Amino acid sequence: MIGNLLIYKNISPSIIKFIDEANDLFSQKPYKLGAKKSREIFAKHSKSLEQKRNNDISVVDDFFKYENREVKIRIYKPNNNVRPSTGMIYIHGGGWIMGDLDSHDSVCVDLSIDCNVVVISIDYSLSPENPYPIALNQCFSLYLQYLNQNFFFKKLNLKNILIAGDSAGGNLSAALNLKIKKENLPLPKGLILIYPCLSLDFNSPSYIKYSNAPILDRKTMIWFWKNYLGKLKNISNPIAIPELEKDLTNLPDTIICTAEIDPLASDGIKFVKKLKDSSVNVSHIVANNLVHGFIRFREVGSPSEHYFQLICKEILRIIND
Repeated sequence: MIGNLLIYKNISPSIIKFIDEANDLFSQKPYKLGAKKSREIFAKHSKSLEQKRNNDISVVDDFFKYENREVKIRIYKPNNNVRPSTGMIYIHGGGWIMGDLDSHDSVCVDLSIDCNVVVISIDYSLSPENPYPIALNQCFSLYLQYLNQNFFFKKLNLKNILIAGDSAGGNLSAALNLKIKKENLPLPKGLILIYPCLSLDFNSPSYIKYSNAPILDRKTMIWFWKNYLGKLKNISNPIAIPELEKDLTNLPDTIICTAEIDPLASDGIKFVKKLKDSSVNVSHIVANNLVHGFIRFREVGSPSEHYFQLICKEILRIIND
C-alpha cells in the first residue's frame, strides 16, 4: 500500500482514483519490493497514466554520448513554436531508482505546448546500479552540449534554456545549477523545482506529519536517498544535498512547487527561505490538498491541472522577463 488515505482526509477527491490505482499495483512499499520490482510496477502505473499525444507537437528520440554509454533523450517541439530560441531541460522523478522518458512523457508534452518551448527530457542512469554522481554528471554533460551547441542543440538553435524537474529530478535540477555555478559556467535562465527532495532531515515537520502519506512515505524516501548517495562521504556533499549549500547567491529565477500532503514539503519550504535570504528571485506555489507526484495525475478542470497551470504561468513569466 502506498500510504493511508484514512489518515489524510483533506486529500482532493480528484486524485483518489489515481492513488487507488497505485495502491492496487504496489502491494508493498518500494523499499520492501526492491529496485527491480519497483521499476516494473512504476512503469506499469505510468502506462496506465499515458495519454495520447497532442497533434500540435513533434517528438523525436535521440541520444548523446557520456563516457562509454549512450544517454537517451526525447525532444518535444511545438509545431506552432513562437519561442524557437527558448528550451527546457526536464529531469524526471522516481526516487533516482524509477522512471524514464515514458513515465513523464505527458508532463513534457504539456510543458512544451502550454509554455510554447522546446523540451529536452533526459533518461539518466538509475540507482542503485548508478549511484551519485553518475546521474548528475550525465545531466551536466547534456547542459554542456547546450552551451557548446553540439549535435541536436545546433539544430535547435536555443539561446535560452531553463532547467526543471520533479522530486528526484528536482534534486538533480538544483544540484545541476550548483554544479554549473561552481564550474563558473553561464547559468540557465530559470530553475523549476517541483516537490523536490533537497535535505536529509527526516524529522522535519512534513516528514513527521506526512510520514505515511499516499504515493510517497518517509521510509521509502530514506531508502531512495541511501541507494542514490551510495558512499557515506556523500551525506555531507552540498551538491548531492542542495540544502547544505551555503552560497546560493546569483542562482537564476526559481519556481518551487510543494504539495501539501507530502513528506518533502518542508524541503521545498526551507529552500524557498534560503533562496530569498540569498536575494534570489523565487516564487513558491503550494498545491493544497494534493500529494507527491500530482503533476502526473491531471485531468481537465482538476486541482492538479490548476496547479500545473500555475507552474506554467510562472515559467512564462521567467521566459518573458
